[in-house]
Amino acid sequence: MSKNGGMNYLGLIGRFFPKYKGSIGLNILFMALSSVFSIVGFSAVIPIINMLFGISEEPILMMSSPSGSSFQDLFDFIKNNTLYYLQNVSLEHGSGYGLMIIALFIVITSLLSNGCSFLAEFFRIPMRVGILRDLRKELYNKILDFPASLLSKDNRGDLVSRTTNDVLEVEFQGQKKTFQMMEGFYGVTEDTIEIKNGDSIELGNHTLNFVMTPMVHWPETMVT
Repeated sequence: MSKNGGMNYLGLIGRFFPKYKGSIGLNILFMALSSVFSIVGFSAVIPIINMLFGISEEPILMMSSPSGSSFQDLFDFIKNNTLYYLQNVSLEHGSGYGLMIIALFIVITSLLSNGCSFLAEFFRIPMRVGILRDLRKELYNKILDFPASLLSKDNRGDLVSRTTNDVLEVEFQGQKKTFQMMEGFYGVTEDTIEIKNGDSIELGNHTLNFVMTPMVHWPETMVT
């Protein structure tokens, strides 16, 4: 719980992160690369067009090395020398050839950006599904160990609702009277399996055996 009384969801799922640290790191890496390729691809279009069509009259000189050691200095170095190359190509072969190179450059950077975005999703989806699976598995194990004496008619429905509201395929198992009540209160009529006296259900490491105990609490009382 957080200090204001709400659930700390980041802390809840954060303990599963170490298991998927590889996928998390690759997801962040490819998202960053996708952003870089997008910025590089479209930020260079305007100055290149200005240079090719003579809108910018100031000649571009080649830089032998970056002016500093920061990422911005490296980016300016690459950008300046790219424009210098395109300037010489435009003077030698004409603006049409330069425009073809621009189009090819934009296509390549767009493909790289989309490819990195796809890879980011490729590593994000297994991480998300895995964390949800681990949360459900932990909750399921806790429900199996939950003392039945603590359940009452006021919290049984809430517990079932919270554990099944994000699951697409759920089978409801209970006795005949249970399904009559579920249909009357909630309209549930599908995916139901009737449990009778003496039935059992295998749950991996646990086996649930059902026995009718009439009139212990209600006429239809069943224990497991």
